[in-house]
Amino acid sequence: MDFRLIAHRGSSARYPEHTRAAFQEALNEGADGIECDVRLTADGAVVCWHDDTVDRTTSSTGAVADWPLAELAGLDLLQGRSVPASHGDPARQLMTLSGLLDLSLAAGRPLLLAIELKAVASPDHGLLDAVLGILSAAGWNPESGQLGRIQISLQCFDVPTVAALMTAVPLARVMLLTEPEEDHEPDALALLDTGTAQAGPWLQWVKRDPDRVRQWLDRGSVVRVWTVDTVEDLEFCLDVGVREITTNRPGELREALLRRPVAASTDGLAPV
Repeated sequence: MDFRLIAHRGSSARYPEHTRAAFQEALNEGADGIECDVRLTADGAVVCWHDDTVDRTTSSTGAVADWPLAELAGLDLLQGRSVPASHGDPARQLMTLSGLLDLSLAAGRPLLLAIELKAVASPDHGLLDAVLGILSAAGWNPESGQLGRIQISLQCFDVPTVAALMTAVPLARVMLLTEPEEDHEPDALALLDTGTAQAGPWLQWVKRDPDRVRQWLDRGSVVRVWTVDTVEDLEFCLDVGVREITTNRPGELREALLRRPVAASTDGLAPV
C-alpha cells in the first residue's frame, strides 16, 4: 500500500500558507497531494483561506466574507517575503479553488486534493454548492473521485455539513475531521465508528486512542492524520498503520521516508 504525504495548506513551513508559492513548493517537493481550506468571498468566489478573517495572514483586517475577490487578491499574502519566479508573481499569490485545480492538473501526475470546507453554517450551504459547482464544471466524476489525474476528497469538521456532503456525493469522497475539543467527539465518533465517513483525526487524538484508529483501518476506512511535522510523529503513525498524513513539511518527511531501511518497508509501505 502506498504512503501519501499531503501538503497542509501547501508547503506551509517554507512559504506562507495557501499561497501559490506554498502550493508550488509542495508539488516541487514531491508531495502526494495538497490540502486546502476554502471560503466564500463577498462576491461568491471560492478562495483558499483558513481563518474567517484576514487578520493573521495579512496586514489588513476584517472577515474574508466581506472582501470582494479583486480586493482580497490585492493584499500582500507573502508579507514582504520574496519567492522564486517559478512560484508566481508576488502580486498574484491568492489562490482560488479553480486556480488550485489548474495548478494541480498542470503537475501532470497523480495527486490527492483534500478540500476542507469552512464556515458552512448557513442553511443554504452556499459554500458547499459553490465547491460542487466548480468541481462539476471542471469535469469531476464523483463516482470515481477523479478529475483528470487528481483524486478529490471533501472534508469538514462540522458533522451537519458532512451529513449534507454525504447526500450529495458518494461516501468514499467524504471525510470527517475530528476536533481537538472533547465535546466534538460523541457525534463524530458515531459516524466514524460505523464507517459512515472516512476519518481525519488530529494527531494528538490518535495518540490518545490508537486502538480505535486501528479498528477503523482494519475495516478498510481511509484514515488521514493531521498535522504531522516530525519524523518521530511520522514513525508513530506508521506504527499505528496509518498510510496518509497531512504535513506542513512534505519535503522533509519525504526525505525521512526515503532514508528508512528497505527491510522496514516489507510491511507494504511503498513511498511514492
